[in-house]
Amino acid sequence: MKKAVRRKAVKILSRRESVPKGVKVISVLYYIGAVLSFVSALAFLVIGIWILINPSASLQFNSLMRGLSATFGSDIAFFKAFLIIFGVILAAIGTLDLFIARGLVKGKAWTRIVVVLISAFGFLSSLSSLVGGDLKEIFGLVISGAIFGYLSFSHSVRKFFR
Repeated sequence: MKKAVRRKAVKILSRRESVPKGVKVISVLYYIGAVLSFVSALAFLVIGIWILINPSASLQFNSLMRGLSATFGSDIAFFKAFLIIFGVILAAIGTLDLFIARGLVKGKAWTRIVVVLISAFGFLSSLSSLVGGDLKEIFGLVISGAIFGYLSFSHSVRKFFR
């Protein structure tokens, strides 16, 4: 029993040391995305709740509200709810990014699959925008393609995620 536990501990420790550098970089990108999602979520939630609680706040955002009334119609209450709901969605995305970043470093197979799917979707989305004439999408195409190719076809990465 002790040998099995010792072998498992050695395997876990050796795996932690042998994280491929590219996986570490992708993990850092997901950590950065999580922080940005949380900061954005906090901003949307604070503004949404502030406008909801403080009726005079709507007057301070009067020019913004007039511009948004063309988009949302006269239903400003929908806009207030939209801010809060979007903040909650961004917080959920940030949480998912944290789990993905941590799972990448720990070698969880499900995170590799999720990131491959996300990068494939990003590649196809950037490609369709690029075909539509949006030349700035070349960066998204290259980054998504590199992540997809690296996590899909690198033997050391595939071995790490077993």
